[in-house]
Amino acid sequence: MNSRMDKFYNIMTRTIMFISSYFPLYIMIIILYFSKITKGFLEKNILIISFATLTLILIIISVISVTLLKLGKGTREKGINNLENPDDRVLSYIMTYIIPLITNGDNSKEVYIVNILLFVLIGYIYLRLNLIYLNPLWAMFGYIIYRDANKDIVITNVSREMLRHKEKLKGYYISNDIFVAHKKDN
Repeated sequence: MNSRMDKFYNIMTRTIMFISSYFPLYIMIIILYFSKITKGFLEKNILIISFATLTLILIIISVISVTLLKLGKGTREKGINNLENPDDRVLSYIMTYIIPLITNGDNSKEVYIVNILLFVLIGYIYLRLNLIYLNPLWAMFGYIIYRDANKDIVITNVSREMLRHKEKLKGYYISNDIFVAHKKDN
């Protein structure tokens, strides 16, 4: 039974992290469709109200993910020799997946359906390949992604200068190969 709970917790954590990785998209959608959303609420359009409510729920889940990330306290230690420089993967993620979803000016139902299917497909791949570290929201809050000599991912808000003088970080794993370390614990 414990194994089932661990698996469920792992899937829920990764799903929340995926949802939060699209935080910039949710904000852009609200900005782009603000007048339609306002009009939809005034006209009591159930479809638009549902859309706005879902978007709001996704924003709340995103904020919860950052809160959980910041509140996490780790006591496990991880050696951090040979950390690779952070790269532009988060920026590539934004340019590849978020921007195309908002730049299509066609407001047809087919475009909305295709965008939803694309979002679901990206989510499936994101979870399947354990890409939860690709999260622009975390970068906005000062967390940087590193890769160590073992190809593990280290997500931390510890400054690069401090990392040069450390051999180990205290933190916790959010996945088998993704380690989170907070400045407050180190």
